[in-house]
Formats: sequence, C-alpha cells, structure tokens
Amino acid sequence: MVKFGPLLAQAYAMMCGGKFVDDTHFAMLEQVHKGDFSLMDMHHHFTSGFKSMFADYGYYGIDKVRINCGGAGFSGWSGLPHIFQEYTANPTHEGDNSVMMIQSSNFLLKLLRGIAKGKPVGDNLSMFKYLNKLPELVNAKCQAQTAEEIGELDQLEEILSVRAAYLILHMLKLEKENPQASGDQKRNELFSMELKAMAQAHLKLMLFKIFKNQIES
Repeated sequence: MVKFGPLLAQAYAMMCGGKFVDDTHFAMLEQVHKGDFSLMDMHHHFTSGFKSMFADYGYYGIDKVRINCGGAGFSGWSGLPHIFQEYTANPTHEGDNSVMMIQSSNFLLKLLRGIAKGKPVGDNLSMFKYLNKLPELVNAKCQAQTAEEIGELDQLEEILSVRAAYLILHMLKLEKENPQASGDQKRNELFSMELKAMAQAHLKLMLFKIFKNQIES
C-alpha cells in the first residue's frame, strides 16, 4: 500500500485532469466557432503541461510497479515489460517533456506580467487567482498542529500554493536581474531549469485543485 497507494491516487488525479482538459477543449471549440479565442492560451497551458507531467508519472510509475513486483514484474507473463516498452516513447511524443513544460510556463508568465501592470487575475480564471497574492503566500504561517490537520485538503492546497509562490517569485527575481536577456535566452540558456520547476509546482497545484473539486462534487 505504501508503494502502490500513491500511484493509484496519482492515476485518479490524472483521470480528473484529463476530464478537465477534455471539457476545456470542447468549451474552447464552441467559443472558437463564435469567433472567441480567449480559451486557447489556457488550453495550451494545460495540454502541454499535463502532457509533460502525466507522461513522466506514467513512465516512472510503470517502472516502479514493475520493479516492486519482484521477479514476476520482469516476467513476460505479467505483461509489465510489454506495457513499459510500449509506454517509454510517451515522454518524447509531441515534444520532449522539458520543452513542453517550458511551453506551458508561457501562459503563467503572461498572467504574472499582467498582474505587474495592475491587471489581477479575474474570476474567469479562478484557479489562477492565487497569483494575485504571492507575497502574502510566502509569508504565510502554517496553522496545522497535527499530522491529521496537515492531511486536510484545504491545508494541502495552501501548502502547494506556497511552494508554487516561492518558485514563481524566484523566477521573477531572476528575470528582473537580467532585463537584457531575450525570451529565447531565458528559455534555452539562462533559466530553463527554473522555468520548468516553476511550471511543475504550479501545475501540481492546478491538478490538486481539479482533483479536489471532483472529490467535493
């Protein structure tokens, strides 16, 4: 349970994330037919980011199951070697996972630049509204006193929000310190690892919010 329980929970979370992307896709298509392209940036943010995350989760998750099944996991009778072989290409389909994650960060940076210009994230992007209060988040004090309280959904959401806020503010600090760097330099040379870490922390928070909404509804 300690080894496979988290993988099972991760699989359920990915199912919820996939349904969210599907729903967003069809909503975007309806709007596009009406000449409204406002959802396209957000949709690309989730499709590229979740592709990167989920492909990694699947790749390492299958291998973990295979290894922890002992000799049976290496036997062709288990089916796991075949599943692993078939899945291994997924992290590079449609682009290397690092590249896809950095692509996903573009929408996040766009929202952050809007906030810097006095345009806070609105109700139409309610999941992203935590970006409006990054300084407040990094100065927050955890109110949980017990392990049970740490495990409460609201507390976990706050923890993930604080982690994302730290990494986002760190990235913004690096950008401010290198004003002459072009976008390509930032993505490919200077801050690729920081952009990837920032986007991953943000998307893990988004996935948690989606999963939490499904649980509560």
